Amino acid sequence: MRKILYITLFCIQILHSQNVEKLEFVYSKGSSSWGQNGIYSTSEVFELSKTETGDYKISKHLKINSIQKNKSKFINDTIAYKTKNYILITNNKIANLLIELNTNKENFTEDFLTSNFLNPTNKEIIEIANKEYFKNDYDEKENVNSKYSEIKNYKYFNEFLRKNKPNITEHELTVDAWNCLDIITFSKDITKIYNLQFFKNCGQPISINSIDIDKIGKIKIIENTNKQVINLEINKILQSILPKNTVLCNALDLRNIRDNYIKWFLENKRD
Repeated sequence: MRKILYITLFCIQILHSQNVEKLEFVYSKGSSSWGQNGIYSTSEVFELSKTETGDYKISKHLKINSIQKNKSKFINDTIAYKTKNYILITNNKIANLLIELNTNKENFTEDFLTSNFLNPTNKEIIEIANKEYFKNDYDEKENVNSKYSEIKNYKYFNEFLRKNKPNITEHELTVDAWNCLDIITFSKDITKIYNLQFFKNCGQPISINSIDIDKIGKIKIIENTNKQVINLEINKILQSILPKNTVLCNALDLRNIRDNYIKWFLENKRD
């Protein structure tokens, strides 16, 4: 029955994807400038447009640094990347993305995560410890070396996940700082926005709303569904679509969860 339902959903999303003329991925990370000169926010924008064959191409890729020059002057420094050589994205992949964006899989689990990233190396663990914990203390370094096998085998990983598991009934509210991705799908009938917050859990859960965008680009929510999903398959699909080593691609990487586990382990399981 579940297989039949999934096939039905896939067919529906194939039809829906045929109506989606454009998608935008808008990632932004920053905080209030608090009157200080310099870069206070960095954004990355991707626009995917439908081709004559029904597949999609990345037609726009921008990196934008928002800068405060003085108390009353703010500017955007924009870099536009050439997209001619970016890979073509099949209609099926976009249809699959749309399915996953609307499917709650609750796959923030040890089985799913450990099957999608490699065991950390001793060098990777030491690099994280160097950034977070070492204070030129030999005993601390010896302690990390002794804990290597435990971390490599993901000891206490389930405990870490229980403490950090995203909840679809909770909505995160942030003030004066942001680290988020908006995925906007444009069709003739409806415009939808999928919002991912990256302060923890690699953007999970994902909130879904229908929106309207005015002539100056201001977004207005026209249907507040309060719907949220947990589905890390979305991270994997987006990474397969995006150019490698971009800011957004790195933010989506599930290894960020692994690295946060290592930090948590070093902080809480060092005895």
